[in-house]
Amino acid sequence: MMVTELSKAVRSGHCGYNGAKHVPDYIATVAAESMYAGPAADMNDFPQSNSEIDGDGLRSGSENAVSSHQWHVTAAGCALAAIALSTYIAGAMLPSTDASQPHWLVILANFLAFHVVAVVAVLAVVHRRVRSGRRLDELALATSPTWADVGRALIAATWLVPMVLVLHAGILAILAHNDMAPTPDPVVDWLTTAEPREFVLLVVGAVIIAPFAEELLFRLVFYRAAATVVGDAGATAAASLLFAVIHFRPEQILPLFVLAVVLQRMFNRRGSLWLPIAIHAVFNAVMVVLVIVAGSHLPPID
Repeated sequence: MMVTELSKAVRSGHCGYNGAKHVPDYIATVAAESMYAGPAADMNDFPQSNSEIDGDGLRSGSENAVSSHQWHVTAAGCALAAIALSTYIAGAMLPSTDASQPHWLVILANFLAFHVVAVVAVLAVVHRRVRSGRRLDELALATSPTWADVGRALIAATWLVPMVLVLHAGILAILAHNDMAPTPDPVVDWLTTAEPREFVLLVVGAVIIAPFAEELLFRLVFYRAAATVVGDAGATAAASLLFAVIHFRPEQILPLFVLAVVLQRMFNRRGSLWLPIAIHAVFNAVMVVLVIVAGSHLPPID
């Protein structure tokens, strides 16, 4: 790949007297992008002067292209900090245990504190650290979602939902055998008692906002940040465990961990977030229906 791009540069005159001294920097840039960010940069981005190159051999400015692992680590840190800060603020301003607060306001605050704020933090890092032409590629959203993805999601739900329910039922049986009660889930209570406005807000959050935000955060950002340290298997385990733990219900850790591992493998195989987003959305939609029908003895809407 580097040889091909370099030969193009020579033939196009980019490697004349002024360009020759930039060839080592250009080779390093192409190598980095080939390893971490897909195809090499377009030749229109070949630096023409010293002023366009910073100390790392990359074009300077806000449109700077960096190795993927660099922005993933930064984005993961910013997302976790944003979640912690916004959750603390939301909890201080609007305690979820305060029965006097309207349910819709608590629901909105929870979605904003976790999903929306974290995604905004990630997008801000991508905007700052990744060249504009590569942002959707780096976010694994460059390809448009298709009806085929919806079909695959529906097929996956036929075995994912029963698998999660069986694991959940087994854990509930163990808890009951030891005279232990499961952790209350306010979302389940809200779904079964919600007014129309609250119900619509919950469904939109569970079926649209949560799948997009959580797949972007866990399957892409946290996974790739961890992969720079512990490799693919370790990153899959770490990101999936974080996904399960952050739902704050101990009896749900195993079912959600297994679900997260399946979604991670789907993403790794396809290279696009749209399929795991679709599967996550279908899974949550099925859970909403089952919670309404069967009540509170089901997994939470994640």
